[in-house]
Formats: sequence, structure tokens, C-alpha cells
Amino acid sequence: MTVQNGSLTIAPRALSIALDPQSKTYGDADPQLAYRLLGGSLVNGDTLALSRVAGEDAGSYALAASASPNYVLTTSAGELTILPRALNLAVDDATKVYGDADPLLSYRLVSGQLVGNDTLGVSLQRSAGENAGSYAIAASSLANGNYVLTVNDGTLTIAPRPLTVSADNVAKQLGAADPQLSWRLTGGSLVGNDSLAGALSRAPGEAAGSYAIGQGTLANSNYAIAFNGGALDIAAVPAPVAVPPVVVPPVAVVPPVAVVPPAVVPPVVVPAVPAPAPVVAEQPAPAPAPAAGPVVVPSIYTNMVPELVPPTVGALSYVNVADRSAGGEAAGDGNASKEETGLDRAASHAPTSGRDVKFLDVMVVGGGINMGEADKRSGAPAAPGN
Repeated sequence: MTVQNGSLTIAPRALSIALDPQSKTYGDADPQLAYRLLGGSLVNGDTLALSRVAGEDAGSYALAASASPNYVLTTSAGELTILPRALNLAVDDATKVYGDADPLLSYRLVSGQLVGNDTLGVSLQRSAGENAGSYAIAASSLANGNYVLTVNDGTLTIAPRPLTVSADNVAKQLGAADPQLSWRLTGGSLVGNDSLAGALSRAPGEAAGSYAIGQGTLANSNYAIAFNGGALDIAAVPAPVAVPPVVVPPVAVVPPVAVVPPAVVPPVVVPAVPAPAPVVAEQPAPAPAPAAGPVVVPSIYTNMVPELVPPTVGALSYVNVADRSAGGEAAGDGNASKEETGLDRAASHAPTSGRDVKFLDVMVVGGGINMGEADKRSGAPAAPGN
């Protein structure tokens, strides 16, 4: 007998499954993946391995299953969905004073929590505007795809800037027009080029007295004005003082005085005074030769009459006349009388500066002016030197 061996073929078991969809919240752990048998069965305690595509951000991730080679696996696709985490936020209200910089805007978590080191978007944003008022602070700029935000918006309040304004006290006379009502800042400050519009007002009345000055329409919506009032004082006009009239006595009429023209006086002719004749000194006789003795140095005197302009000392003029010699002194009495009236005391009178001046004889000595011997004997004053 001939035996031909055969084989037993164990074919893979057909298995059909459906992967169950799964979900979780961002930040949570993955749920247990599961499937359902649609056809076939597992034997001998066999199992299937389930998995998903990697990722942790909010979104959908495909599921997969695998089996041993003993199975031909047909799988119906499934997904794991990661849901955004819910957060409930409240934006903090904020305030500032008109003209100041914005404060730092902030928020707080009312419910939910951030995962790990997660943050939400950038800074908060507020509605534009700088005048006093309220501006919404929105959280629309907060963004993170892993979170679903429920936001309670906040409010930025810009408060009016405080100012203290004081009215100036003014005054006027009764019946005069009101002066300009003015004010000054006594507290706080204006921002930039701001100003206060409107004008002050005063209590009505025109009689003499004091009237309160109020704020009137002076205002600016960006400022909270604390006003210190002033006063307008109306002073009564003093009653005029009666002044008695001034009686001016009549002025006597003075008859005109006849003016007599002055008599014409003929000019007075003053005869010219002849100039005095020049006085010529006589030549002295030669002196006898001296006996032998010490050598005598010749004198520097001269017996020549120089042509000199008479020097003037004050109102007194002197005529330079050479001194007479010793021989002349030895002459007779007649000659002596002549010399004394001529050479020795030569004098003349001439009007000088309105008075008489006496001319005396002098002689020149080494550039100076000295009186002659006759003058020394007579005691006449010496002429001053030049």
C-alpha cells in the first residue's frame, strides 16, 4: 500500500470588529479604548491591541487595532476626541484719574484651571478713549485652542481730575461797570493744553455792599472742580464836600507908564598916552687899575640896554635898565639928582589893567632879574625871578 501524506491547513480566523469612539477633556488622561465584535470571535484567550494616533492638544485622533496572525481582522474606524478645557474668567475692573497712564489690566479664574504652564493669549484690551468715563475691558484677545473661555468683561473707569479753583475778590464804585471776574488754580493741575470753559457769576444787586462770586458756568467734564467763592464789594461814592466860592477882589487898573527913550550920549574920546622915552644909561668912566692882588673874575653884568619885552608880574611891569657904574655915583650933586630922577629911579606911570603901574629899573644877571643897588638902598621890593 502506498500512502501519500497530506497536510492540515489551519486558516486564520476571520474577525470583524468596530472600534468605539472615545473622548476626553484636554489635560485629562486617555480613556480605555474599546471595540465590539461584528463577526468571528477570539479563541483561546486571544486579545486585540488597540491604539490611537499621538497628540495631546484638543482635536480628533484615529483609533487602530491589531491581532495576531491567527486572525484576519477587519476593523471599522474609530476616533478619540480631545475636547477643550472649559474656563470661566472674570476681568478685573480698574480705575484711573484723567490724564494718568492706564493701570495694568488683569483677570482671575472663576472656575476651571490651566494645565501645566499654559497661559492665555496676550494682555487684555479696553475700548479706546481718554476722556472721563467708563470703558469696557474685553477678554477677546485671550486665546488658547485647548480652552473654551467664558469671560465676564470688566470696566475701566476714568475719573475726573480734581481741581481747586478760587475766585479773586474784586471791588468797584457804586454805579460803575462790573470788573472782570477772575479765578486762579489753588490745587491740582490742568493736563496738556486743557482749559476751563465758561465764566464766573455773582449774586445780583447794584446797591453798595458785598456780593458773592460763584462758579457760574466754569467747568470741564474731565475735571472735578472744588470751588472757593470770592466777593464783589460795591463801595458807595462819598458825598461831595461843599467848597465855598473864592472871592477874588477886583484888581486896580494901573495907568500905562510912558516910556521915555534914553538920551543919546556922545562917545568919549580918550587921548592916546604917549609912550615914555627910553632911558639911556650913561657909560661909566673906566675904573682905575686895581693894585696887584687876587685875580678878579670879570662880572657877567652888562651895561647894554637889551631890547627886551617888559616881563609882567601880575599887573606890575618892569623895564630892564642897566645899573649905573661907580663913576656915575662919584659925579656932582647935579648929576646925582639927574641920575636919581632918570637912571636910578627911572619911572613912569601908564594905565595897566585899570590902575597905575610903576616901572622900576632892573638888570639881567645870568638869566634872572635882580634889582639894582639903588633899589636895595631905597628898600624897593625885588622883582621876582623868571
